[in-house]
Amino acid sequence: AEDGRLPPRTPTELRIAAAWSTALGVPRDGIGRHDDFFDRGGTSLAAVKVAIALDRAISPKDLTRCPVLADLAALLDLRRAEAGSRPAERPAHA
Repeated sequence: AEDGRLPPRTPTELRIAAAWSTALGVPRDGIGRHDDFFDRGGTSLAAVKVAIALDRAISPKDLTRCPVLADLAALLDLRRAEAGSRPAERPAHA
């Protein structure tokens, strides 16, 4: 981008950028990898909208702890990898 922003590059980053775009009311191509959700105008309500848009794979608290797009994507990818590497949880009463 001409403004020096690095565009999202991974599928997860692109998915998060799309959710931010909707929640923040900004063009998707105006969101960079190193953008901070709250610096871009994010609020607690917008964070809830992002969590819902991402099928609750993250929580608003996760977004508060990892407000930079690339960092949030890394968190989400890590959780997916961990979920795929361990056997499914069995209910305690089974």
